[in-house]
Amino acid sequence: MCLACLVGLSLVLAGCGSGGTTSASPSAASQDPIIIGAAMGFTGFMVTWDDPVYQAALLAIDDINAKGGVLGRQLQMVRADTKSDQAQGPLAASEVLDKGAQMVIVSTDFDMGSPAALVAQSKGAVSFSGAVSPMFGVQGVGDLAFSSSDSSTTEAAVGATFAISKGWKTAYILVDETVAAERDFGKYFEVSYTELGGKVVGQDTFKNDDQSIAAQITHLQSLSPQPSMMVLASYAPGGPAALRQIRAAGIDIPVVGADDWDGVFWLEAVPGVKDVYGCVPRSLYGDDPDPEVNSFYQRVEDALGKPVDSSLAIGGYTAVQAYAAAVEKAGSTDGKAVAAALEQLVDYPTISGPVTYTATDHIIYGREMTVVGFFEGNGHFVERVLPENVPPYTFGSN
Repeated sequence: MCLACLVGLSLVLAGCGSGGTTSASPSAASQDPIIIGAAMGFTGFMVTWDDPVYQAALLAIDDINAKGGVLGRQLQMVRADTKSDQAQGPLAASEVLDKGAQMVIVSTDFDMGSPAALVAQSKGAVSFSGAVSPMFGVQGVGDLAFSSSDSSTTEAAVGATFAISKGWKTAYILVDETVAAERDFGKYFEVSYTELGGKVVGQDTFKNDDQSIAAQITHLQSLSPQPSMMVLASYAPGGPAALRQIRAAGIDIPVVGADDWDGVFWLEAVPGVKDVYGCVPRSLYGDDPDPEVNSFYQRVEDALGKPVDSSLAIGGYTAVQAYAAAVEKAGSTDGKAVAAALEQLVDYPTISGPVTYTATDHIIYGREMTVVGFFEGNGHFVERVLPENVPPYTFGSN
């Protein structure tokens, strides 16, 4: 669905709802809860990423409420299911806004989250996503949209910095074109990698639902000499399926990817997996250098009743922390006032690390990230990486 169509749809739907996102007078509503809405994929494929983010946001709400809330008011969550369907995003956003939501958390991906965020934007409500695309912000969704994640350019630069540090000076790049996040990772990895002295010797693309990547494997095998590493920018189920075919073909070079190479849910698809690395906010495997982070992921696992599938869960907690700080600073829940306060946050301490926003940058740039690796049937902390040569994002190119 085109972005222009989504804007039109969101405006139509926005006119049908009652909203609930304008500021409330402190004297008139000082005891009323501040409502946060979650318009996310609680069923369908996005549940892998969205449910952990939602559970993390609930934990942040509990923790903040235990300390007295925000402006003396308690935080409260309402939710609506997008069913992992872009067309359902505006409906879910309208539902939580009609329930009084003054901030909306949307799906952890630009393509899936922007339809709901556009409705929040049109109704004057701040929205947060764990999307890594800088399009989730002023230049894409609008001036009330913020991401609690590191930018795709930062992730790519972390991957490139890590690869060069390991002496992997030649690379093949295979990009899943299905979503913007993976296209971004491949594109900006190449920019950062070449600036750091690496050389890309081959590139191909595929789609997540492709049953075979035989042609791409043939191209990779034809490269002489073979590259020292490869980028596989994809997500489950297509990414693991492609990796399985690559390893079955006898190609055992190290593989680097974005945050979608995380969790243990995909490991059975690639028996004996090793030398696969993901660029993520933090390690969710109980071995992060920060004990507070390890405790956080254990709490999310306990809430889910199963292992956490994505370290991006930490963005749900971060979003609520940042929003609460901005509401306190603004002294209001008015969307414009809160957005202005968010834009004044500089190295604000959160569970995921320091957060800085500006009037033009509503996503986190240049922050140190974590590289995790997969071997021995599990994920493991490898190292923290401060990215070099973070490329500027080219808006309108994807």
